[in-house]
Amino acid sequence: MNRLLPNLITFLIFSCASISSFASHIVGGDLKITMISNGPSSSNYHIQLRLYRDDINGNIPMPSAVTIGIYQIGTNILETTKVLDLDNNNTSIVPLGDSCFSPNPLVIRVEEGVYNGLTSISLPNFSMGYYIQYQTWARNASVTNLADPDNDGISIFAIIPDPALGQNSSPDFGNYPNDAYFCLNRTNSFIWPVTEPDGDSLVFSLVQPLNSNGSATGSSPGSGAYPYYPTCPYAVGYSLTSLGPGTPPFTINSVTGEIFGSPAINGNFVFAVRVEEFRNGLKIGEVRRDVQYAVEPLCPVLVRVDSIVSCDSLMWIDGNTYTASNNSATYTIQNTGCDDSLIILDLTIGYTGSVFGDTTICIGDSAELYAEDGLEYFWYPTNVLSNADSNWTYAYPQQNTNFKVIIKYGNIYGCEDTFDVAVNVSPIPFVNAGLDFWMKYGEPITLNASTNASNFYWESTSWISCNTCLNPQINPYETTLYVLNVADSIGCLNSDTVEVKINGSIYVPNTFTPNGDGINDNFEIKGENIKSFELWIYNRWGEEIYRSLEMNDFWDGKYGGNKCKIDSYIWVIEFQDFNNNFKSINGHINLIE
Repeated sequence: MNRLLPNLITFLIFSCASISSFASHIVGGDLKITMISNGPSSSNYHIQLRLYRDDINGNIPMPSAVTIGIYQIGTNILETTKVLDLDNNNTSIVPLGDSCFSPNPLVIRVEEGVYNGLTSISLPNFSMGYYIQYQTWARNASVTNLADPDNDGISIFAIIPDPALGQNSSPDFGNYPNDAYFCLNRTNSFIWPVTEPDGDSLVFSLVQPLNSNGSATGSSPGSGAYPYYPTCPYAVGYSLTSLGPGTPPFTINSVTGEIFGSPAINGNFVFAVRVEEFRNGLKIGEVRRDVQYAVEPLCPVLVRVDSIVSCDSLMWIDGNTYTASNNSATYTIQNTGCDDSLIILDLTIGYTGSVFGDTTICIGDSAELYAEDGLEYFWYPTNVLSNADSNWTYAYPQQNTNFKVIIKYGNIYGCEDTFDVAVNVSPIPFVNAGLDFWMKYGEPITLNASTNASNFYWESTSWISCNTCLNPQINPYETTLYVLNVADSIGCLNSDTVEVKINGSIYVPNTFTPNGDGINDNFEIKGENIKSFELWIYNRWGEEIYRSLEMNDFWDGKYGGNKCKIDSYIWVIEFQDFNNNFKSINGHINLIE
C-alpha cells in the first residue's frame, strides 16, 4: 500500500500511552526473542523491545532504559526481570512515505527506539513456558475506536515455550512500515514483513489490544486465564472487526497475514495483530504488535474494475487462481507517475443470465417467455413455441410445461447455462346453465345452474331475481336467453346459455268498435309462440261470417263487404304452439259503435 494511499500518512502506534495523564508519547512496539543457546536444563536468550514515539505530540522523551518481566505460565510467578538499554543511547526518525509522497514532518513524525540487553538472559526449563511483558500508561487521547484511551494503558506481550523444547526463537515483525496509514473510503490492504527463523508454521489473527496492569511503567505480573492482562474496551460502534462505518469489515488473512480495512471516517485506529507459532500442529508461542493507524482522506489512485465472467476458475493478472468462493481481489500497478492504478477484480463464475415468464395461463391462451444477457438462445420443447432461437418467444402449451432455455454468453470462455421457466395451464372452468325448457306465461320458475368457478353472474334482457346466484327466479314474458358467465381465480372465463320458451298463449278481446275512427276498429287477436292458427266467427244463427288462418289477419266487422250490425258474435279458435301443444278455445266478441 505504498503510493496508493498518499497525503497524510498515519502513524503506526502500538496503542500505548506514556506517563502523561492527557496522552502518551508511545505509539507502538513489539518484542523479539532470540534463543542464543539451548542447554539440557536451561537456555540463553537475547530479548529486544522496539518502541515508537509520537515525536510531534509526545511531551515525554523516549526512556533511556526499560525493565521487562518474565513470568511462568500457569503460576504467574515472576521468573526474572531484565533491564534493556536504548541502543547507543540514541533514537532515529522512521522514514515514512515514498518517492511519491511523504507526510508533513511538522504534523506526523515517528521516533524509533530499539532496546537490547547488555547480556543474555538464562531461563531454566519449565514445562508450561513463559510470557514476557512490558507496560506503560496511558494511551493516546486521539484514539478513535477505544472507549476511554486516556485511562487505558498498553501491554507489549509475547509467549515462549519451555526451553526444553529445543531451538526456538520468536517470529519477528520487522521494521516499522513506511505505509502505516489507511485511505478513507477505500479497501486498504498491507502485509508486515514477518519472518520465522525456525521454520515453524505461523497463524495470524486480529486480537483486542491489551491494557496495562495498573498505571505503573515497567512490568507487572498477569493473572487469571490467557492472555493474563485486561483488554481495552472498544468505543460504541467499533469492534475487533469494525473500524466504524465502512465495508468490507476489518480482517486479516490467517495464512499470509494480509490485513484488509476500509474506514469511512477520519480518525486514529488502534488494533493488535497476534502471530502464533505452531510446531507439529501444537502451539508453542506467540508475539503481538499493538499499533495505531491514522486515516488519510486524500489518497490519489486510479481505479478500474475488472469485470470478468468465467465458466469455472480464472488465473488473474496477479498470478493467482480465483474460484466461486474466492472471486474478488485488488491489484496495484505502479505507474511511472505517483498515482498508482488499483484494479479491482469482479469475477462471476458460471453464467448468470436472466429469464422471465413464470406464469399460469388459461388453456388455449399463450404465455410470453423472455431471456436476456446472452448472445445466443435456444428454447425447448419447441413444438409449442413460436420461436426457439430468439431471446423472446410465445408458448402455447395445453398442459403444465417446464420450458428450458440455453443462454450462451459468447465470451472467450464460451460460457453457457440453462434456465427454467414454468408455465402452468389452468383448465376452462366448468359451467352449466341448465337444459332449455318451456314454461307457462306469468308463472315464475327457478333456474338450476352449476359451476366450479368462484365468480359468476347472469346476463339477460328479462327480469331475474338475482344476477349473482346460481338458482335465481325468472318470469319472462317471451322466449328469453339467460347466459351464465363464470371466471376462476386465474381469470379463465367460460359461459353457458339456457333458453326459456313460453308455452303458446293467445289474447282475445271481447269488444271492438269498427266505426272508422282509427281506434279499436278491428278484432285483433294476439298470441305468443304460436305455430299454427285458425279462426271462425259466427252470427247468432250459426252462420259463418269470417274465417282466417293468420293471426294477424284481423276481422274488420264486415261480411260480404257490408258492415255487420251491432251484436254479439261467436268465435272459435284452434292453435298449436312450438312445443306442439294443441288447444281449441271459444268465446264471443261484442261489435258496438
